[in-house]
Order: sequence, then structure tokens, then C-alpha cells
Amino acid sequence: MPSLTELADHYLDAVEAWDAGAVNAILADTVRIQLHPNVFAPAGSVSGKAEALKALEVGRGLLASQRFAERQHVEVDDRVLTRLVWTGELRLDLPGMPAGTRLKADIASLMRFVDGLLVEQENYDCYYAAEVPPSAASL
Repeated sequence: MPSLTELADHYLDAVEAWDAGAVNAILADTVRIQLHPNVFAPAGSVSGKAEALKALEVGRGLLASQRFAERQHVEVDDRVLTRLVWTGELRLDLPGMPAGTRLKADIASLMRFVDGLLVEQENYDCYYAAEVPPSAASL
């Protein structure tokens, strides 16, 4: 059985690569994913497997790329606390953010695994100011 750190990295790698099959395989059918309020989800959210897979699909449409870097993990019992830096680049124009805008967030994610499956994830995302491309900023 892989370690919790290996499971967390496998999950993050799958999300980063937009690999819906791999994400589907690691999420328990009863997974509970909680996002605490942030700039893109002011009320926060709680979702299950179907919503998580849909969000992955939507994200792939909105972002040209994304990366989870500077990963640090701490394992306790059946949980792993992961601190990471997420970056992404917009594929599409959004209000106030043209395509090519770079986004960055410091994230703390508490994940719980049972029998190799992710059953709970709780995220605290802290976004930096968006970096608008110079060509778009001058318009």
C-alpha cells in the first residue's frame, strides 16, 4: 500500500494533468470535499465525487495550465496535511482577467485516505493578486 504522501502526490498529479480517470479512481464514491471561502468561492463549498469531476472538467476549459509545486506533507494517522503553491494560467477571458493572466495561491489541504481512497479533503486557498499580461494591461 502506498504511503499517504504517495497517495496525496498521485491525486495532485492527476488533478494537475486534468486526468479525470485517475482522479475518479482515487476518489471514494462518498468523498466530501470542502473549500473554505476564497476569492473565487466567496461562500466556500462542499462537494462530492460528481461535483469534483465536473469542476476538473470546467477547470480544464478555463485554464491553459496549472501546477502544484513546493509540496510539503505531514502524515498523521489516516490523514496527510499538504502545503503547496498552486499556479495556473487562464485560457479564456474572465471579468477583469484576460486570457494569459497568471494566478497563484498558497494552499493548505487536509486529506484523509481509507483503503487507498480519498474520503475527505478540506482546502484553505489563499490567492495572490492576479498577474495580468503586460499586453492586456495596457489596453
